[in-house]
Amino acid sequence: MNTHKPNSIFAVFKDLEDPRKQRNQIYSLFDIVTISILAVLCGADDWATIHLWASCNLPWLQEHGICLAGVPSHDTLGRFFRYVSASNFERCFVQWTQNIAGAIKGVIAIDGKTLRGSCDAAREGKAIHMVSAFAAENKLI
Repeated sequence: MNTHKPNSIFAVFKDLEDPRKQRNQIYSLFDIVTISILAVLCGADDWATIHLWASCNLPWLQEHGICLAGVPSHDTLGRFFRYVSASNFERCFVQWTQNIAGAIKGVIAIDGKTLRGSCDAAREGKAIHMVSAFAAENKLI
């Protein structure tokens, strides 16, 4: 894992203050933040699903130097994010996304779709619309 790249999660979040006591830091701040961001990008929407995603992808994560001590429990994830400064986390996250956006090169293909049959009375007749963008040179969706 190259943590010195300016666009890496580690480089941007290294200054985020860890709210945990030193004795309670079995899992690194980097592991918690990284698996949370990756899992949410893959569709996770709660702590249990983030834990499940990381558990299912543990060999791949460990190949990249993430979660070498194992996967934090959903309770650990929830506690961490309950006490971390939301404004500081937001600042780091925005910086990371801006760094990534600045590194994208080439053509970005944009595609939009409306999901058939997604319009119903429970949603006040509004259909689900999806937009995706593909940076071809970076192979990033």
